[in-house]
Amino acid sequence: GMLVGGVLFVGQRLPRTAPLIEPVAATLSALFTVLIACLVPIRPNLVLIASLIILVPGFSLTLAIREIAARHLIAGSARMFGAALVFLQLGFGVLLTYHLAQVLPVQHAAPAAPMGFLASALALCVSITSFGVFFSVRPAHMGWVFLGCLLAHLGVTLPQAALGPQISGFIGALLIGLASNLFARLTGRPASIMMIPGVILLVPGAVGLRSLSAMAGRDVVGGVETGFGVLMIATAIVAGLLIADTLVPSRRSL
Repeated sequence: GMLVGGVLFVGQRLPRTAPLIEPVAATLSALFTVLIACLVPIRPNLVLIASLIILVPGFSLTLAIREIAARHLIAGSARMFGAALVFLQLGFGVLLTYHLAQVLPVQHAAPAAPMGFLASALALCVSITSFGVFFSVRPAHMGWVFLGCLLAHLGVTLPQAALGPQISGFIGALLIGLASNLFARLTGRPASIMMIPGVILLVPGAVGLRSLSAMAGRDVVGGVETGFGVLMIATAIVAGLLIADTLVPSRRSL
């Protein structure tokens, strides 16, 4: 993660290197992950996904589907192809990790036990704080960001076991959409203050990388099935946001 952050820091300040952020970050992360795996037992794919997750264009994919649903076909298609290009660039890092793991003495760790409630709550708090920093949220608005992310998290996790990821994604998006629009109507602030960090928790970016990882491991059927699931989750999120906009329209466009 620190390595990817360094690539972002340098690439965003040098306009000529901006198009190289994703492939360079994916390549360096893959090399570093495999090097660490040769020294200590880890799960390389999990480490790589965790380090590259900030670059995964799950939010861009969701926005693209929303624009297409709103009949903004040119903008939505351009955004979708841009997201697909970034996915392919990051997929090179996944593919490189897979092939290097076949020829180097990589030590694979056993799957860890599921996190408990306290660990999950701590991870959620750290993630929300990171979103606030990443999106340059004012300190006075961080409470609203925490509330929006908490609603999205509860909406997507509580019904997931019974209803599946698509319906739970729809419920989470509906909750964060209603809450964001109510926030905008009551305070006069843009709805995006609550909506964007909340939607980031819902978008299936990590699932998309798992799809590429499955294809890299020659599990084509599993990779295609997972990739189709990504599109269905993104579509469910868009449906929830559109219904929320209809039920409680925001007074501002953002």
